[in-house]
Amino acid sequence: MAKKQTIAFHEEFQNLLSDIHQLQDELAALYFEKDELQYQICKNIEMEYMLKIGALEYNLYEKETQILRIKRKIELIRQKINRQETFILETIEKQLDTEYEEYTKKLKAQYDIFQNALNRKESGFLDKDKAKDVKKLYGIIVKKLHPDLLPEPDKAKNELFLKAVEAYKTGDYESLSAISLMVDKPDPKSSKLNTTEELKKRHTSLQERIININASIEDIKKSFPYNQLDFLKSPELVDQKKQELTDKIDEYNAIYIQYEQRLNDLTGGAQ
Repeated sequence: MAKKQTIAFHEEFQNLLSDIHQLQDELAALYFEKDELQYQICKNIEMEYMLKIGALEYNLYEKETQILRIKRKIELIRQKINRQETFILETIEKQLDTEYEEYTKKLKAQYDIFQNALNRKESGFLDKDKAKDVKKLYGIIVKKLHPDLLPEPDKAKNELFLKAVEAYKTGDYESLSAISLMVDKPDPKSSKLNTTEELKKRHTSLQERIININASIEDIKKSFPYNQLDFLKSPELVDQKKQELTDKIDEYNAIYIQYEQRLNDLTGGAQ
């Protein structure tokens, strides 16, 4: 009877170990898919969107901000006039700088995204063979170094993995190649877990991570910029959006000119 129990225990242990190996392979593939989505596919979609639409959106938001600011400036000056107080335009401008600081930050952030898109465009793309090599190398490194796939925490390998992520973002084949050669080939499947209970906990943990990473991938696909993919594939929709933004910018320019005239009337030309 004891022998049968031992055999059954051994079979359960080996089955758990085999399942864990498969789950780790699945998790490594999902981590790679997520990183490819974030750092390659979405970056290219964002670049295309910013170059086609982003500049117009930036101009529209800039004009909206200018209108809000000049309206507020007129309001502050009128308050002073109504109270028969002297107003100093420089002081009012400083107040406006404070009040509209968040708008300025948002404009700066939009400008930076647009600039990054230009830089990505100007840097060019890897040829197909080199892109395939970069993808293959990174996939290998994920299996070697991803913190969630290592048998135990390793600070040095974690830092090396972060460098690999940065290299993958920029398509830096040489750095990825060097990182790949620097590390041993630890088999993430080699388990230091000695009991069935430890294997069960690892098994459950891997299943939970797979659920979470799948959810993250779905979130990426539902969010900007990935959710603009179909839109960008339609020249008609892109042209329609461009025209809508252009018309709105023209409308806001006309509104701003009207506010400039009101401000000029209030200040006697001193703005």
